[in-house]
Amino acid sequence: MLRVTRTFLGIAVQTAKYLGSPHTVVPYSTVNESLTDPLVVPYQPSPPTLGMEISDTYDAITDTDSLRLQLMVIGNQGHRLIAGPPATTTEVPHKGTDAGLYGLIPFVAKPVTNDLTALQRTKYRLRKTMMIDSILYAVYYGRVIDISGITPTTQ
Repeated sequence: MLRVTRTFLGIAVQTAKYLGSPHTVVPYSTVNESLTDPLVVPYQPSPPTLGMEISDTYDAITDTDSLRLQLMVIGNQGHRLIAGPPATTTEVPHKGTDAGLYGLIPFVAKPVTNDLTALQRTKYRLRKTMMIDSILYAVYYGRVIDISGITPTTQ
């Protein structure tokens, strides 16, 4: 069974796109913001920007003009185990007010000293650094997806 929970944040983006109006991003509603939360991403280095690359300041007016599906992120903790013979799983449903995954999982984690090449990095986004056992890692939570050949259909 496919479960999709529409959220008020998704509806707001969709409505703004339909109307051709700018979309104001609600604070604490994006994946990149959640990456700064040590409860979401453990092993944050000190300072948290250690090994990070500083990008231009986000501008909600111009940056949401090209808002479209570009990345895939993956996570876990969306199911729970029900013990007993036989053991089964059940979904942990999202609420309409949820803003992200239950547990983010990175696609790639490499020591910063052996980070992805520039060509490899074109396939990934949402880079974060983590300090694990005194080694600084570059971790990528977003994978670029090519949707150029996708045509929406109805059945």
